[in-house]
Order: sequence, then structure tokens, then C-alpha cells
Amino acid sequence: RRAVAGPAVGPRRVAGAAKRKPPLTVEALWALNRIAAPTLSPDGALACAAVTSFAMATNDSSTELWLFPTGSHGKSAAKPRRLTSGDKDSDPRWSPAGDAIAFTAKRKDDDEPQIYLIAPDGGEARRLTTLATGCAAIKWFPDGRRIAFVSWVWPDLGSPAEQAQRKKERKDAKVRAHVTERSEFRFWDHWLTDGREPHVFVCDIATGRCRHALAGTGLALPPWEPKADDFDIAPDGRELALTADLGPEPRMMNQRDIVTVDLATKR
Repeated sequence: RRAVAGPAVGPRRVAGAAKRKPPLTVEALWALNRIAAPTLSPDGALACAAVTSFAMATNDSSTELWLFPTGSHGKSAAKPRRLTSGDKDSDPRWSPAGDAIAFTAKRKDDDEPQIYLIAPDGGEARRLTTLATGCAAIKWFPDGRRIAFVSWVWPDLGSPAEQAQRKKERKDAKVRAHVTERSEFRFWDHWLTDGREPHVFVCDIATGRCRHALAGTGLALPPWEPKADDFDIAPDGRELALTADLGPEPRMMNQRDIVTVDLATKR
């Protein structure tokens, strides 16, 4: 075998390069912004993503929404720009018409994340929901008039007021012990023993009125980490398809079925 000689690099040059390039430190990692999964505008010209920045001195983080040009439609020279200035803004979703972006955030007096709407060209965000049990995993209906989302609720309660009252009672309770007969009682950072289940709700954009889409059906999404991928909306907006574990007790993702629910009849 023959060794192929390359350009000689002297000790002085190597030492100089090492001095110019600082090592990767903990401080450098904290200074990096983290970009979450983006969502594309209907015309493909812009991507919206949540960007989280960290403050090492205060051990805190802030998440805002940014818009990133994709290079199409002659916007290659445009620069990314910040869309929101909240500190807990996440999960952006473009409306089908591209005239609004829905996202979840905790702002002002929000005890739990709520759904907000903002125009892609900026302006003030408008809060759409005020549920005590919060909102997550949002998805637009194809007609752009409604948004489906996930909220953790007590299935034995009906109205939002009853949900809020029980949530307050649990928060004010002196006892913090968990008593359960479930074989799976905790998943990573949250308990599965307070009787709540992740259900799908539907919110009307014009009025902000929210409807419990799974009330009375006995169905719930798997309680591990429910996401928008765990349910979908029919093109005509009349049905939901959702992932469900139909066993008497969830079995840690061992079995899953797909169920369709008629939004009008709950069948």
C-alpha cells in the first residue's frame, strides 16, 4: 500500500486554529435556540415554528413563534421574523386559507394553555378559549371555521363549570397522595390517577364556544402523550377518527384501535 501525502500542517498552525475555535461548553449549549417542528403555510411560502431560548442565569426559558421564508414565491431574500412575543407560545397551525395561525399559549391570567389566533402579518393575538382544563394538540377543520383540540377532563362531569370546580378542589386539597388500582399509574412526568382522560373538543372560531366531541361515548385518546396525530377530521367535517384503547384499562400502548365518531349523533 502507498501512503498519499497531503499538505503539511505545522504545529504552529494547529495551535493557532485551536485558539481561534472555542470549545463547546455548557454556556454555549444554553445559548443555542431550539426550533420546534414547523408548520407550512398553504401556499408554501412561509414556515411557522416555535423557537425556545434559555437564560442560564435564571434557569428559565421563553418560547415565541417565528416565521421563516422557504424561498418560494420570490421571497428568498426575506429574513426570518418574530411573530409573537409571549413566553409560552407553541404548536402553531396555519388555517386552511392561510389568513390565521392558531397556537397554544399561557398568557396573563391563564392557569392552563389556551388557544390563541394571530394574523401571519402580525398584530395582537386573540384568545379563543378559556377552559380550566386547558387546550393542546390543535387541528383545523377543512372549512376553517372550527378547531379541534385535546383537553384532559373528568368524564363523569358535564359542563366546563363543573370541570373548573373539581380542578379547583383538587388544587386546594391538602392530601397529595395517589391511591389507585391501576397497574399503570404514571407516565414519565404526569400521574394517571386523578380520573381525567384526554378527550377531543371542537371550538367554533366565530363564537369561541367549545363542544365536547366525545361526551357520552365512553371513548378517550390514549393517556400517555396525546398529540394531534392521534385524531383526524373527515374532509366534510362530519366525523372524527381517533386512536383509542378499548380495553377496560389502558395497557401501556399494547393495543390500539381506530374509531370513527359522528359529530352530530355521537355514534
